[in-house]
Amino acid sequence: MLTGILVPSSGSIHVAGLALFSPMLAWFLRNAVREGSVATDLARPIPYLGQLLANQVGFSTGQILFLIIAAPFALVLGGMLPPASLSAGLFYLVSLVLAYAIATLIGLLIGLASFWTTETGGVQSIYDFISSFFAGALVPLWFFPPVLRMIGSWLPFEAQGFVPMQIYHGQISGAAILPAS
Repeated sequence: MLTGILVPSSGSIHVAGLALFSPMLAWFLRNAVREGSVATDLARPIPYLGQLLANQVGFSTGQILFLIIAAPFALVLGGMLPPASLSAGLFYLVSLVLAYAIATLIGLLIGLASFWTTETGGVQSIYDFISSFFAGALVPLWFFPPVLRMIGSWLPFEAQGFVPMQIYHGQISGAAILPAS
């Protein structure tokens, strides 16, 4: 069954999931460099990367709260399927944490590019498209031609969306989870 490619089968949950993995660090860092506030941020006693991480976690917490409120409605009214098993649900949560770490670090890399160029919007737009494409949000990776599938497996984007969904639906289980993530 091909339901729910990025986040299980609900439009509102899908949009919130995309926002959760959006690199807000890049946007925040770009604005800090543009406005010059990065100089005062660097002078604070808290490490700058810690400040950026706290900003990202704060943004994501707001998105997670929306997901927690929307998920029961999606299960009851929206046709969202429950995890294939209890272990699939637990491994799904672990894979989401790892996917979040990947998205956060990539967002940090994009944001750090703003020290060399003050406009990272183009880079962020390209990242958004490529990550959605290779995470299986636009087209499931099962339908990719073999060459494109091989290229996608070398990139980190598959671990941000496609692998967690396969775990959620029970298509990856047991010992096959570790190599997939």
